[in-house]
Amino acid sequence: MSVGIGPLARWTGWGVELPASEISTLAFLAVTMTSFGYGYASGSHVRLDVLSSRLKPRLQAAIELVATLFILTPLCLVIVIDGTQATWRSFVQGERWGDTAWALQWAVRVWVPLGFALLLAAALAAALRCALLLLRK
Repeated sequence: MSVGIGPLARWTGWGVELPASEISTLAFLAVTMTSFGYGYASGSHVRLDVLSSRLKPRLQAAIELVATLFILTPLCLVIVIDGTQATWRSFVQGERWGDTAWALQWAVRVWVPLGFALLLAAALAAALRCALLLLRK
């Protein structure tokens, strides 16, 4: 909808330049970044099903636990910390959004640490589920 408003505003002579492409980019980034955690939690992320389907459930859980704790968790923590700092710096400096006078670049940057924080929460829940499976006899 925002993409259609810009050309209509110019055609009618409004003279107000709406950042239509920036708004659609922001919406796309927000949906994409927040979907990572949901995708992981719902199990719809990519796996090597050819290999994992042949492994026993306990071995699958052990592999997922190790990968989550030693690969995914540190990666998410680094991106959340660095992304939060970049977002705050952008907010404090009043960084502009595209070719507009709007100081809203932080609104774009905030979705990266937020998305990875959601992914981290989903990963830690999966790690807990795997640990509980491994602790059962």
